[in-house]
Amino acid sequence: FGSTNGRPTVDDVVRALHSLGVDVRTIGIAQRQSAGVFVLDAVGEDGSAVTVKVYGRDAHDTQLLTTAWRTVWYRESGAPSWFGRREQAEHEALVTLLARQDGVVTSRVVTAGATLSGDVALVLSDNGEPIGDDAWTSGVVADSWAALGTLHDANIAHGSVDDQSIRRYGDHVGLIDLRGAQVAP
Repeated sequence: FGSTNGRPTVDDVVRALHSLGVDVRTIGIAQRQSAGVFVLDAVGEDGSAVTVKVYGRDAHDTQLLTTAWRTVWYRESGAPSWFGRREQAEHEALVTLLARQDGVVTSRVVTAGATLSGDVALVLSDNGEPIGDDAWTSGVVADSWAALGTLHDANIAHGSVDDQSIRRYGDHVGLIDLRGAQVAP
């Protein structure tokens, strides 16, 4: 299930999604990629926007190196380095479900599962729109703080908020990409 550059092809991902019971109309490599995970943007059969994250064989090693680098360079801890690819996908799915359950506007978990090749896919439905550079008005900033406050009230720390993790959902502002989020004790 992998190519020579360490990640699956788009056709491999489509086959893996089909085996997980998810069919898509269109799919392509997402513009923004994160270390240790291969991200694709798709349109589901129902027309909804879908984000597919594939945690492959290199996910654990990459996460370990990223965590070590962030710890040394920024003197901060990253996501726990003991997570393997299955645990990374499960972690993001669980935190996303917990956040949504507690009123945070965020992606909906469609499914998560291992592929025949041992990679792990997480499928999220997300019909939010990115906040463009020209949309940063005082209202959007206030709504972003409110979304973070709701996440905080759910005892969850996002871990890596940036302009790409904030989305507009109609009249609401929400948060996505809870991969590095941590649940407080």
